[in-house]
Amino acid sequence: MGEVLRVGGQSIVSAPCARHYGLGRPGLNRARQALLAGLVDRSARTGVLAHLQSTLNAGPALGGLALQYDTQEAYLAVFALDAVGFLSCTAVLLLLPAVAPVPVRTGGEPRFAVLRDRPYAVLTFLNAVLLLRMPLLSLAIPLWIVARTDAPSWLVSALFVLNTLGVMAFQVRTARTVTGLRSASRAVWHSCLIMLVSCLVFALSAAGIGPWGAGAVLVVGEVLQLAGEMLQSAGSWQISFDLAPDREVGQYQGFFGTGVPLARTLGPHRCVRRRTECGGAGGSGAPARI
Repeated sequence: MGEVLRVGGQSIVSAPCARHYGLGRPGLNRARQALLAGLVDRSARTGVLAHLQSTLNAGPALGGLALQYDTQEAYLAVFALDAVGFLSCTAVLLLLPAVAPVPVRTGGEPRFAVLRDRPYAVLTFLNAVLLLRMPLLSLAIPLWIVARTDAPSWLVSALFVLNTLGVMAFQVRTARTVTGLRSASRAVWHSCLIMLVSCLVFALSAAGIGPWGAGAVLVVGEVLQLAGEMLQSAGSWQISFDLAPDREVGQYQGFFGTGVPLARTLGPHRCVRRRTECGGAGGSGAPARI
């Protein structure tokens, strides 16, 4: 599983464990989407994904608590619970009915049809851009809090727990507003505006307003980001399924899901650079105090 190291007073998981987990997660997500498409009616898929997203956020919430305690025992307890969770999910998956195979491809059909679907490829790219919100919360905002604001460092884990608990409580309710392509497009558009405002609010936390003032501003920014995240998730789920042909839904979902590893790979570099080297809402500022 990898060893727990102490580096600069912080507990981290060793690189091999993190690398294998990162390689396995995209494949897991793609397989889950294809399985869901085979077992759930098209009209109910977004709602089911919302329930899954709400349930899955219990894990990050536990991770946030472990980060708050920052002890080896806390991290090992989370690893143990994670292992039990994987075993439990495996047992549940074995009880699911088999998915009917897709019809055999005829000779005239392209093997990778999704690569020829340019509108879907553009949507996949745009979704990957919006998914930069993930490294924003997990990496850029914590560095921003420590380097640029007077807020207490414990607010890093507090905001993370706030995000995960918010998704658990409101993701399903948010997804109910998305019922088709029109409402999904509207949800994604609104999420873009809300996340833009949240970034501006985060920038205000460095205005020298003291620890409590900075903390209050950061909480407001996180609430806005949470609302944008839930709208973006629900809208993108609906769009990705509705625009995918029934015969190629697994292939299309796999391609659409590449936005997640792309954002996780490119996002940290871009987010950290913008948050720690630039002041305010993107303007030039003094070097970060890291």
